Amino acid sequence: MKITALSIKRPVTTFMLICIVLIFGFVAFFNLSIDLLPSFDLPMLVVVTPYVGSPSEVESLITDPLEGVLATTSQVSSMSSVSSEGSSMIMLSFVEGTDMNFATLEVREKIDLVKPLLPAGSSTPMIMKLNPNMMPIGHYGLTLKDSPLNETTHFLDTTVVPSLERVPGVATVEVVGGVKRELRLTVDADRLSAYGLSSNHLTQQIKSEYRALPGGLIEEGHSKLSIRVQSSTQTIEDLENLVLLTNEQMPITLKELADFEETYTPTTSFAQVSGEPSLMLSIQKESTANTVEVSAAIRKTLDQLQEKHPGLVVVPLFDQGTIIDQSVRAIGINAIIGALLAVVVLFLFLKDIRTTLIMAISIPISVITTFVFIYFFHLTLNMISLGGVALGIGMLVDNAIVVIENIHRLKQQGLAPKEAAYKGTTEVAQAIIISTLTTISVFLPAIFVQGISAKIFQELAFTVTFSLIASLGVSFTLVPLLASRLLKDYEIEKSHRTLDALRTFYRYVLILSLTHKKRVAALVLLILFLSGFALKGVGITFFPSTDQGIVSIQINLPKGKNQSAVFEVSEAVLERVSHLEGVATTALTTSVSSSSAQVMLVLSPLNARTVSDQDVASAATLATQTIPGAQITASTRGSMMGGSGNQITLNLLGEDLTQLELLGKSIQTTCYTIPGITSIDVKQTKNAPTLTIQVSQNQAIQHGLTNEQIARAIQGALKPIPIMSLEDAKGPIDVTLYSQTALNSGLTEVQNLTLSNLKGVRVPLSALATYKRGEEYHKIERSNQRHTLSLQIDFEGRSLVEVSKDVEASLTNIQIPNGYKIVFGGQVEQMKDSFKILFAALALAVLLVYMIMASQFESFVQPLIIMSVVPVAFSGGILALFIAGVPVSMPALIGFIILSGIVVNNGIVLLDFINRLREEGFSVEDAILEAGTTRFQPILMTTLTTVLGLLPMTLGIGQGAEIQLPLALTVTGGLLLSTVLTLVVIPVIYKKCS
Repeated sequence: MKITALSIKRPVTTFMLICIVLIFGFVAFFNLSIDLLPSFDLPMLVVVTPYVGSPSEVESLITDPLEGVLATTSQVSSMSSVSSEGSSMIMLSFVEGTDMNFATLEVREKIDLVKPLLPAGSSTPMIMKLNPNMMPIGHYGLTLKDSPLNETTHFLDTTVVPSLERVPGVATVEVVGGVKRELRLTVDADRLSAYGLSSNHLTQQIKSEYRALPGGLIEEGHSKLSIRVQSSTQTIEDLENLVLLTNEQMPITLKELADFEETYTPTTSFAQVSGEPSLMLSIQKESTANTVEVSAAIRKTLDQLQEKHPGLVVVPLFDQGTIIDQSVRAIGINAIIGALLAVVVLFLFLKDIRTTLIMAISIPISVITTFVFIYFFHLTLNMISLGGVALGIGMLVDNAIVVIENIHRLKQQGLAPKEAAYKGTTEVAQAIIISTLTTISVFLPAIFVQGISAKIFQELAFTVTFSLIASLGVSFTLVPLLASRLLKDYEIEKSHRTLDALRTFYRYVLILSLTHKKRVAALVLLILFLSGFALKGVGITFFPSTDQGIVSIQINLPKGKNQSAVFEVSEAVLERVSHLEGVATTALTTSVSSSSAQVMLVLSPLNARTVSDQDVASAATLATQTIPGAQITASTRGSMMGGSGNQITLNLLGEDLTQLELLGKSIQTTCYTIPGITSIDVKQTKNAPTLTIQVSQNQAIQHGLTNEQIARAIQGALKPIPIMSLEDAKGPIDVTLYSQTALNSGLTEVQNLTLSNLKGVRVPLSALATYKRGEEYHKIERSNQRHTLSLQIDFEGRSLVEVSKDVEASLTNIQIPNGYKIVFGGQVEQMKDSFKILFAALALAVLLVYMIMASQFESFVQPLIIMSVVPVAFSGGILALFIAGVPVSMPALIGFIILSGIVVNNGIVLLDFINRLREEGFSVEDAILEAGTTRFQPILMTTLTTVLGLLPMTLGIGQGAEIQLPLALTVTGGLLLSTVLTLVVIPVIYKKCS
């Protein structure tokens, strides 16, 4: 090979080229972005339309016409919607590869077509792209020592939030909890009516007095001045004395019409950290910003604020940047440890420091070269790409081992160092090129893979491919150069008693195997049978759950429950879970509007606790199951692909919501008998209490009122009206107008309402309407324009596939009405789609490997001989997963695909050497024995370097190791078992076929 000859003849040139690559590699490495997983965009759009109305009104007036026109959008694969009180939300999923910018334009055009048909009170529909980066990257609890909550809120709004919003990459900072000062103006409708006023008239008059109005322009010298007219009323006292009208020449001020009270705004949310009232910050980053960099900048800003304001206390609750940094560092350290172990095993085999040094130099140079490829292909350093580097480290030395072992052999035959280096490299060049191509070829199906699987598989494919290309270049240039300069003749004479004994034992086993072919076949069949048995017990899941140190407890009360009821249940939950083993900090957030609360349990660091997040979630479920009046579920953050790792979603499709609810309750009762299921949450039930005011049309007409006027009057009486903001010595204060009815909005107050018609005549509401209590759905879900009822099934102790199979079996016992349908959603649907794609990729990968080997050997049969170890390798991977108790998942399937390419490498090297010996005149059995004993050492070395390179990942060491564990176990188990049998099975089949 010319490149090898040039490298040996021009060492300085070769050295300079390697230095250039190293410089590029270091620059690329320090400029690579760090993330947890490969970035991917979801081909989804969300259309949100605010409209004041009940869920049923929103569905009929907003959702239904919008869905009708949006369903005709090109490339839409599915459509779902949620109609709730006050808004309509429609989610459009597009086929993979859709241009989302063009799709957004088309959706906007479709909306414009139907916009004239929407009711007058509706807002313009908003179109948003759905992105995984919309999730918050950090939650922080903040308090200000010795300060009331309103001062803390003011400090956050004026100091902390603006400082964080200025951090590059931060999109939004949301404050949960806290209160603001409020100047409450309480008016009586009868008193206002006596002066011919209403709440709306009063509001408009106050605003007009405080509004700055333009007065025109004047010239002064060479300048123009803009005139603004503004009231001098700027204080609360000024507001009290504001004259609104005169009565018999007597001025009527605002304080005569309204009662003034300084108070705090009613809180719609509440936050508590470690049992103390607090405020919580939820921070989102910009979609293109790097999570680790933004999180580090946020932490730095908060530290600076604490130094500047000693009373500020910040409690980190969740920091995704820290998790990513720890996970990526862990996988990086594991890769370094794996590389060191690979070097150690090389030294133990070779017993030669110079040869080991050549290998040790080739590994980092290949890795650094890989970073150059990663940078120019716009990839990131994440769990998958670094996992590919770690996987590649063991494989990096495979080519170098074959090259240097052949150089050793030729030097023993008396060739000069340079001649041995050149000839030793060129002799095995074809074999290692083909073996590298077979490994790379298994990644070619990644081109056809779509969806989430594509993002994971493609990133790993690129990284391993880059690593192998780099190692191939190093094996053809640096390794022969160093071998020609560093290796000495006397160093080759060193004996290796252990290796010699192993080689002798292997020769004995090989002779026995060649004479007892049926026993070898029986052993292979036994292994295949055991792996099939193990597959049934290993379980299958979509994506590994990771311990992120967070347990979330969701508390749902019946709709309509007030804040005191929510807080009472939340306190009971906190009391029971705050002392659980492994819990470091607790955080509570409540929402009055949804009658719900969330408790976040922040666990101690992974290395400081003996329980997993799953253990804590199970303990929390057990501790809270006897709390009455609420539905309480505890879950981990689960899979980093989104959603809890132990959750199944069932979607019930049909037309009648009542029938769907009955069907859901029937399924709920049946599924509770399935082992492992801990809770079943029906997402949509008729539990929102309502009060229907039925207006008599005749009575309304007689009193000069319309139905719309009555509804607006009731809404105005119940809803506070924000007016303006003032500033005093204590800080800003919001001015809000309340009616007596708004402050005491019970049924009696509503019944006692009086309304004014256009003539100013007061009419009691009770004379116009009757009242009826009832219930309705708090939200109405639809899927592809059909009503949907969702059931969320939580489970533990069993795999996703096991539970989903049992659920599917139980559904056969349920009578499903005509026109109704039950489908799996969530992770079950994702798993089926992803696994189907990956199985197809596996089949294509095996086919490509066969075709490449057939081209190399110019034979249809010999590649089949080599590929006979592939099923054995899969058996080894399954047995490794079974022994470790790790279910089959997406990373494990990717591991099987990789196995199909790397397990044949040893067979290629072995069979290639057998063929060459046959050409030299050896008999079949002599060629097998000679090739087996000759290639025994390099085959053993390449296998052990790959296995030891993956050892830290196989042991599951470090944060986020759960993601890489299935892949590492699959490759390790498959490679170990296939290597042992490659040395036996391939020779046996070869002899049989010959």
